[in-house]
Order: sequence, then structure tokens, then C-alpha cells
Amino acid sequence: MSCGCEDEASGALTRAGRLNAGCFCRTLDEGALLAALSENLGELAAPMLQTRPHLFSRAPVFLSAGEVAELRAVVAAIEEVARHPAYQQAALAWAPDIARRDFGRAGPSWATTSISRRRAPA
Repeated sequence: MSCGCEDEASGALTRAGRLNAGCFCRTLDEGALLAALSENLGELAAPMLQTRPHLFSRAPVFLSAGEVAELRAVVAAIEEVARHPAYQQAALAWAPDIARRDFGRAGPSWATTSISRRRAPA
């Protein structure tokens, strides 16, 4: 039995829209998630998932290529503002001391790297 996620008659214009409207055939692979988190977090991964059961959705959200581009533009705009010295000064004026610590270059996590490698549905 099909879940209808590929049903062209669903009214959604894009494949991502159709998948979001009716797909329930794909669910979270908890074992794969734990393995991926463990690579980065080590022994902290399992307790984190146990104490935060809603941190990761059990069902996927599908994005079109256009939606991914829009999200990347929003992130780029936020990062540009966050690099501005006037913003940093204003934000740090009320932030706790730990916020002043430089943790090094911000970079992609395993999740953003994994997501950006996948081709978005049209």
C-alpha cells in the first residue's frame, strides 16, 4: 500500500510539497542518528537523545531547491549581521561572560554537511 506521497493529484505543485502533504512512509532511523551523533559527541550522544526526545523529528520535512536557497540566503544574512562589530558590541553588552569566549571558526556540523550534499526535491 502506498502512502500517496508521489500522488500527482494531491494538489501540491512540487514534489517536496506532495511529500510534505501526504508522505508517512519515511521515518527517522534512530540507530543511524545515534551513530552519526556519536561520531561528533562521543558518549554524550545517547544521554542527549534520551533527555531530549523531541530534538529530532521522527518524520522528515521535504524542501524544494528554491526553499533551500531561501534558507541559505537567510543564514548568510544573519551571519553577515553577526560579523558586524556594532552588532557584536551591542549583543555582548548584555550577554553572559561565556559569550565573549572565542570557540574558533564556525563551520558546518554533520547535519548541515549531510543536508547540503543531498539533492533537494524539485
